[in-house]
Amino acid sequence: MRLAIWDSQRGTVNANVALLNNSVPAAVTVSGLLTAAQLLAGIITITQGGGAPSAQQLPTGAALQAALPANFAINDTFDLSVINASVVDAEDATVTTNTGMTLVGSMDFPAHSGPTIPSSGILRFQSTAPNTFSVYRVG
Repeated sequence: MRLAIWDSQRGTVNANVALLNNSVPAAVTVSGLLTAAQLLAGIITITQGGGAPSAQQLPTGAALQAALPANFAINDTFDLSVINASVVDAEDATVTTNTGMTLVGSMDFPAHSGPTIPSSGILRFQSTAPNTFSVYRVG
């Protein structure tokens, strides 16, 4: 939903403010195939366990396209926050590709065993053609 908001500092109306209605974050605990619904929840937490790394494979571009609204057009985007909640060094998480997905940037999310290790990031999904997406690491 878009909402017009008065910007008192500029004395203008900003009509391009998006309000988000997130679902409950998706939580995964083992390597596997992520679903389009999990991506569209907006937040995924990963807690692998077992002292081993995990690989989270994206759904196919066709599966993601089918889950998006019919008016989701080429060049439209949505963001996904990925959080590795593990505190064990060996439990790093990696997001992997699938048909119709092109990954740009690091898809590794290290376990947060120390205060200086980033354990989360933002992925931006951009439709580039029907059933085809570029996935950018933007944060």
